[in-house]
Amino acid sequence: MAKGTKKVKLDYQLLCRKIKESGKTQEEFSYELGRSKSYVYSLKKSIEQPESMEKLMCLLLGLEPGSLIDTGGSNGEVKALENIFKMAHETDRKISEVYKLLKAIIENTEELEVMKRKISANTVQLEKIKESMLEQQRILKEFE
Repeated sequence: MAKGTKKVKLDYQLLCRKIKESGKTQEEFSYELGRSKSYVYSLKKSIEQPESMEKLMCLLLGLEPGSLIDTGGSNGEVKALENIFKMAHETDRKISEVYKLLKAIIENTEELEVMKRKISANTVQLEKIKESMLEQQRILKEFE
């Protein structure tokens, strides 16, 4: 390791939970990091790691750099922040669903407008046919 490389203290429990949430095993994640299969497990004993390794872990887990650093905050604070993040993610998902529904409604409304114009045009044509038939009946009655 280069002299002066900044080290950070990893939140081992959070790391393990995020690995599990990603659907990977600790061994698979260790290999993704280019390390031996027991690397993640060994972090339990030596949680201080180069900052660049923490950034790589975050990148592979889809997290913001610094997310795995143990800030010394209480477990309750961490849980609260995780809940806020989950709620924000759920809200975003629901907004996406509402957007899709609104888009479908707009498309259906456009289709209904097209149908309405066609029905209106058909009504006008039927009125013309009706008038023509009445005219023909009137003419036929004149010849009787």
